[in-house]
Amino acid sequence: MAFTSMVKDLNARQVIECMRDGHVYTKQELAYKTRLSFPTVGKLIDRLAEDEKIVSLGTDENSQGGRKAELYRVNEDFAHILLLFVQEQKVFYRVSDALEKQIDRGEGMRREGQSIVEQMKDIATQCLEQDKKIQSMVVGIPGAVYQGQIKLIDSYEELKGRYLEKELADRTGLSVRISNNMSALACGAAKRMCRQKENLVCIHLASTGPGCGAVVNGKPVTGYKGFSGEVGFMPLFGEETLQDVALNHFDKVEPGEYLGKLISCICALINPESVTLYLEHDWENIERKTYHWCRKFLPEEMIPRLIFSDSYQEDYFYGLTVLGTDLLFTDLI
Repeated sequence: MAFTSMVKDLNARQVIECMRDGHVYTKQELAYKTRLSFPTVGKLIDRLAEDEKIVSLGTDENSQGGRKAELYRVNEDFAHILLLFVQEQKVFYRVSDALEKQIDRGEGMRREGQSIVEQMKDIATQCLEQDKKIQSMVVGIPGAVYQGQIKLIDSYEELKGRYLEKELADRTGLSVRISNNMSALACGAAKRMCRQKENLVCIHLASTGPGCGAVVNGKPVTGYKGFSGEVGFMPLFGEETLQDVALNHFDKVEPGEYLGKLISCICALINPESVTLYLEHDWENIERKTYHWCRKFLPEEMIPRLIFSDSYQEDYFYGLTVLGTDLLFTDLI
């Protein structure tokens, strides 16, 4: 690519990055936000409008002075995103537009003897046949993911070691990203906070054990080979790991102690402002008991805000949507 062409693409990326919030802008406002010249922004806007990536909403009737400024925003329907996630041997899917609005959803039907991977490929193929605007795809996996390969996963032996990102990209021709489920969840939570320096943690405790995702200074923590957040390996109860305790149904450990110790260890490492807990158990007074155990190990002012949520699936899909729009806009120019 010639240098001048590269500069034009970088400038266009700046403009579209500003507009992906879905707000309405004039060319003058975009020039101010991007620090590009007004003529440069004008040419880029005209080009993006011609490609139908943005739309004109007419003139700003509230503007003062002579010629009224024209208003523009991203065309939310210029491209769609396919989202998949695996849970309890099922594959769920949703389709979102370019501004993160859900436009379709469902659960894949699994044929007898069909593998999880073939089911995902079939769902993706069917969605692409029904919606020609799908341009990117994100898949959530309950395991450690590194460079598109599933390094570690429980309960899904067929997925371990597979380069799922490449398999799905080869099958669909889409830009594909594979993400750890908790990392996606944490990214979605951080996006909702709308703060660049967000520090937060999400913990999911299911029948298969605990998982954790973290955002530090606004960036997701994935680790050296995608192992970050695999808290089930933590040996906090003698020779038993947190995974062992969960799989043994907490027969020897009080759940409040379990969560309090886990949160205390996380806080000592990354000091989050908040911890959101998604618990697939109905324990009495669990919030009070968890705080009690946190106070045993942490200074009062270092205890994070604990949020107990029952919206795991919705928050998970929102996190995947955030990753999907990031992928879409990265590939846009």
